Amino acid sequence: MNVESVSLSPGVRLIRIDHPAKKNALSAEILAGLADALETAATDPAVRVVVLTAVGDVFCAGGDTNRMGEDRPGPWEKRDYLAGGVGRLARRFAALDKPVIAALNGPAVGAGVDLALWCDFRIAHPSAYLRLGFVDLGLTPGFGGAWLLTHLLGPSLALEILLTGEKVTAQRAADLGLFRTVTPAFDDEAAAFAALLAGKSSPAVRATKRLVQRAYAMDVMDSLDLAWASFGLLQETPEHLAATQALRARRKGRS
Repeated sequence: MNVESVSLSPGVRLIRIDHPAKKNALSAEILAGLADALETAATDPAVRVVVLTAVGDVFCAGGDTNRMGEDRPGPWEKRDYLAGGVGRLARRFAALDKPVIAALNGPAVGAGVDLALWCDFRIAHPSAYLRLGFVDLGLTPGFGGAWLLTHLLGPSLALEILLTGEKVTAQRAADLGLFRTVTPAFDDEAAAFAALLAGKSSPAVRATKRLVQRAYAMDVMDSLDLAWASFGLLQETPEHLAATQALRARRKGRS
């Protein structure tokens, strides 16, 4: 198994790529394993937060560049292959309304950057960096990197990073807001942040993530309609009732 899925703490699912001999490159098997693990996390009510990491000193080296230039299927067959591989994983990420934290143990390159950007938060070891060198290979990002980076940074800065292919160091990524934290204890930091989020009201967290996910696809009034519907439903949840009771008790104790 090149992808492991285990319980990290109550409410937190750890998904780990374990193929350091290939620098955790995204083979068809690993893509399928990640998609399966996310689907399981999505449907398991005990899972509130997901942490994605990898074994070794590289988070993900992208695709298998050793095979580039060899005899390949035609363009339409390749397109269908991508849609069924990275496409399936992208759809899993897009549909998941539970927070995903990337714990970057090292560099992310090419499609490995895309993988990290699909996560909601990124906590990185100081050795981590991002490098999108698709243009230097005569290609474009094939796993959502251009869309994700544009939405995170805006078009000008995203285009600069994509066209130059330059390394984005951990510190610069943090300054740009791509990394939440840079620390040698990246795994402990990710686990602590995941535990914090897992302690929140799961229905409220999931509804809030859905509002953020769909913000760019809706105008403000459509977003308000979705927010109002979510608000009304959340007011009936046990988590909301317990929270309001606890708030009243604290206020009463201070009076």
